[in-house]
Amino acid sequence: MGSASLRFQALGGKGARAMAGLELTMRVPTLGGNEFLKFTDAIAERAEYGAFLVERATGDVGEKGAGSRVGIGLFCVYEDRRTKKDKLAVEAAWFDPDCPDAQREAWSGLLAVAREQNLDALYLKLETISPPEPLEELLRAGGWDRFVVRREHHSVMQARSEGLWSAFTGTTRRQAAFADCVRVQEPVEISLSGVRSTGSALLFRGEGRVNEPPYASCPDLPALVAHIHQNGFAPRAPGTFGGSLVEQIRHQGYVSSPTVSLTSDPKVAAIYATARGKRGRAAVFAIDPSVLGEHAPVWDSFASMRAHHGAWLKMDFDSIVKLVRAFDVQEAGAILEGMYAGLRARKQQYEDTLGLQADARAYIDPSVVQHADSVLKDEEFGSLCTVLEDASPSQDRGFAREAFVATPYGAAFHVALPDLTRAQKEAAGDERRHPGWDTTPFGYIAKTCRDREFFSSGGIPAAAIKEARVVDAAGNLAKTTPNPIPNPRYSGSL
Repeated sequence: MGSASLRFQALGGKGARAMAGLELTMRVPTLGGNEFLKFTDAIAERAEYGAFLVERATGDVGEKGAGSRVGIGLFCVYEDRRTKKDKLAVEAAWFDPDCPDAQREAWSGLLAVAREQNLDALYLKLETISPPEPLEELLRAGGWDRFVVRREHHSVMQARSEGLWSAFTGTTRRQAAFADCVRVQEPVEISLSGVRSTGSALLFRGEGRVNEPPYASCPDLPALVAHIHQNGFAPRAPGTFGGSLVEQIRHQGYVSSPTVSLTSDPKVAAIYATARGKRGRAAVFAIDPSVLGEHAPVWDSFASMRAHHGAWLKMDFDSIVKLVRAFDVQEAGAILEGMYAGLRARKQQYEDTLGLQADARAYIDPSVVQHADSVLKDEEFGSLCTVLEDASPSQDRGFAREAFVATPYGAAFHVALPDLTRAQKEAAGDERRHPGWDTTPFGYIAKTCRDREFFSSGGIPAAAIKEARVVDAAGNLAKTTPNPIPNPRYSGSL
């Protein structure tokens, strides 16, 4: 005898649907016999249904081998008009009890069908899978190989046809309804890589610390400027900075990293240089990114954040910039957090009851709405509400409800969160610590929108520093000091 293997096949024709319906009527006791049978002809006519087979193939006979059926099922495509992500659902299936691997072969094959058709995972009903024990075992184990299996008590199902038999909602209906079912999915691979800067415009870094680490040897500002012109900027920690989103967020949260942060806005650099106006004089250094990029990549935090918020529009980030300019980072982050909290409650209400109040404002604290409305237009507020609500994870997806992990940015933040929390506690008594962010993602999003931060890979060499701009406490330019270190890029241009 040759070796035996399993073969999955999806069938879409009317005859295949009719055949599957008839055979399932006889093989799956929970279908109720004639109760299901009277719908099989109508189901066979509907294109949203399909059938599948699992066969045991023996390689001794013919080119493809002889086949013996060990599984058959009927599946259907349901809609979720709110998420605009259709679902592949198995109405009923039978498998040979002596071939427990047949179920995994079927689920793997159907997930491939879902992936090809851009459908949202695979949904099963324990009561109409015969025998149920292999699926129950997968459910207890949480999955197999790379596949995840979990119970969902509030899956939204909307049929394309009215009045047919449904394992999930009793009879099919166009109106959204809840279903208690099993969800099988492949883990979604997401990239958390950062975006490299390709621009040539000058970048800036503010510095005003004298007589204190790391410039304790510099007694005054001219000495500080001379020291940095001569030595450049050292990274905050040794090692290699890969520029990933997680690494960027950690550095923004005062987790020491092998990088130096820069900004494209000299006004932001002046804020940091003067410690928000506490220092009477400080320096803003102009950095040439083309020179810096000759040594190692430069990473763009704003571009990295935008790349990992796929559903967000330019208008949404512009709205956050408006909030930051009106209220600064901390309060802008609090406004976003307040909007998110209300919209998360709104989403949860929908998932619990399928009912919503029309206006999203009804779910948000009135003081938050008042602050946002004082800055944003109705269109901007509405768009921001939409993306914040979409970013809220569903409880049934196995995410922590308090975690903003429904976007790649949120996932990166969640990974960085333990380090951010530790760094925040360590810096709690440090007056130099900017108070504009905390351990919620929205303060970091607001900070990134304001600071337009860039990160070096390692330190900044002296050759990349073009000049130092001395500013007063208000950030006004007092004088410019060119870098005296010879650099052919700048000869005759300063």
